[in-house]
Amino acid sequence: MLSNYMMHFWAPPDPGDKYAHHERFEFEEDNWIILGLGLGVWFTYWLLLHWIDHFTFSTIAWYFEIASFIPAVAYFMAAEEYGANPLKWWPIWFGYSVECKEDVILNDKQIKKLGGPYNVFQISTDSIKFRRQKDAFKYAMFNYRP
Repeated sequence: MLSNYMMHFWAPPDPGDKYAHHERFEFEEDNWIILGLGLGVWFTYWLLLHWIDHFTFSTIAWYFEIASFIPAVAYFMAAEEYGANPLKWWPIWFGYSVECKEDVILNDKQIKKLGGPYNVFQISTDSIKFRRQKDAFKYAMFNYRP
């Protein structure tokens, strides 16, 4: 289910308002500060990597110098969602989703009872993702509640 913001974002603009599309992409005063900080961090990172490359006789390819921050940003984004341990990132690629029996977020004790964070991930209050099909079947078909 999409949030109200996403429904508004993907909805076509009102045909009667010729300036309706401007408010979606408008930069406010705070956004410029955040953009400047982000570009400053990226430039500092690139400068340090460039100096390292300069003193190692240009062994790093030019395109890697510019885009090498992408894996670091991807790691921090995945760590924010799934935890710092990459072994717990399995819900990104595979798993079996089933409907959650309770409309609450499960705590660590309940997740551990279902198999732990290496086997169970709660996507939202509506669904849970299991690593193994057998565990998903047990949860969905029987009265197996944490």
